[in-house]
Amino acid sequence: MIKSLLRAISISALLLVVGVFLHNTISPYGLFLAIAVGPLGIRFIAKGAISKLEPIVAAIIWFVLLYLASTNRNGNEILVQGDTNGNAFIVGSSALILLTLITFLNNRRSPK
Repeated sequence: MIKSLLRAISISALLLVVGVFLHNTISPYGLFLAIAVGPLGIRFIAKGAISKLEPIVAAIIWFVLLYLASTNRNGNEILVQGDTNGNAFIVGSSALILLTLITFLNNRRSPK
């Protein structure tokens, strides 16, 4: 269980780093790819998950690291700025991750 949670945390953190660095590179294609990376990663984690906790933990890690990347730190560096691309990345990826998580948890609960 701990090993699978660490896998979910590391995949989520790695995909957020990719999304943060990609959202401002090749406009607008980098933004579209950055927004799509999060839900695809959560879906990948959810497909191989042992329990419902793994995709939830991955989504929480995504949101916490996204918050840290978009706030001011000691050196006054901000990785996700408050411009159009930054706001679209934050809102778009957050909404799609929540929808992916809700869809996965709803499908997991229904009998097949």
